Amino acid sequence: MNTTSNTAVLNPELADDKRQIAQIKEQAASLVRGLSDAQYNWHPGPGQWSMAQCLAHITIGNEVYFPTLEACISEARKKGLTGDGPFRYGWVGNWFVRSMDAPAKMRMKNPARLTPPPEQPLEKGIAGFNAAHDRLLQVIVAANGIDLGRAKFRSPLLKLLKLSLGQGFGVLLSHARRHLWQANEVRKHPDFPKS
Repeated sequence: MNTTSNTAVLNPELADDKRQIAQIKEQAASLVRGLSDAQYNWHPGPGQWSMAQCLAHITIGNEVYFPTLEACISEARKKGLTGDGPFRYGWVGNWFVRSMDAPAKMRMKNPARLTPPPEQPLEKGIAGFNAAHDRLLQVIVAANGIDLGRAKFRSPLLKLLKLSLGQGFGVLLSHARRHLWQANEVRKHPDFPKS
């Protein structure tokens, strides 16, 4: 495989990321299928997010990460950091990826930049969610041939945290699963409206 081209077959790790994106999009579609805007925006209580806020938060999080991931890919290409894997990752970044995944094991403070709007029409919310994941797929394809372990960046949200490119993709995928799980908990709530 040509490690400088992103047009070749995706390396196994990125191919798995692509598969996860498809699963995440299908899970979101299934979760909101048949809901009204009122149901989509219903929240269980004060300080608790609606399904709309969960999906918007995922979308905003992806959008915050995109410029950093794209710059990391560009810089890695300039430095000749190429490879097809398997890739090696540091334990701190691996722990962070795992800590973001579903089901949520601990509460995390929401960065102000990722605060979702209080309400959003379902059609707009799911369109934004899908567009963000389509762009994530484009970024993943652009990373093909990069050594995902050696290409590194500082988190755009936690400046002390340095992640590898592969871990950056893992953070976004885990973060999406975490908040889709949270949205599913809202839908399963006993007081969730019938229409």
